[in-house]
Amino acid sequence: MLNRHRAAAAAIAALGRTAPAVLDVGCRDGALGRALRAAQAGARVVGLDRSGSPDVVGDVRRLPFADRAFDVVAALDVLEHCDDLRGAFLECLRVADTLLLVSLPNMAHPLFRARFACTGRLSGKYDLGDARQPDRHRWLTPLAQADRLMAMLAREHQLGIAISRVTEGRRAALLAGLLRPLCANAQLWAWTSLYALRR
Repeated sequence: MLNRHRAAAAAIAALGRTAPAVLDVGCRDGALGRALRAAQAGARVVGLDRSGSPDVVGDVRRLPFADRAFDVVAALDVLEHCDDLRGAFLECLRVADTLLLVSLPNMAHPLFRARFACTGRLSGKYDLGDARQPDRHRWLTPLAQADRLMAMLAREHQLGIAISRVTEGRRAALLAGLLRPLCANAQLWAWTSLYALRR
């Protein structure tokens, strides 16, 4: 079973980045840092988030770092939370020297669709509520649209998409295990998409 943190650590290693300096934007509990340190001794990871106990408290819209300050910048399931998705992407790109890793959830996944059909909700982070909850998704990101968006941003900024892969996620691994061997469209089983954009 793949998850976005292990997949991101594997992508960094596959692209020849040894002992990289990594900025984990939206680090939450530091899962990427743990996965990366397990995969590569000497990896230096700085976690940034708006709350909790990150290494740096900050906002993806105004990262408190110099241009190209990190070998790798990872924004795993972060951009869909931003009002200005393109602006957040560009700010992450500004501080990335070599690689920018982006993952986006596949909102076309059957589990999201089933939840919506049964309950009228995609997930708590998409609910309107009173519109004041601090951590919300602002964008729906189906896999096919995420692929097109990343390809367009890569072209606009002369980036290569070194890796584009989908991950199963722990909740959806059983469904993925059934559909993947049947060569079903990834939109039907991928939990998230992961892109490694290289300068």
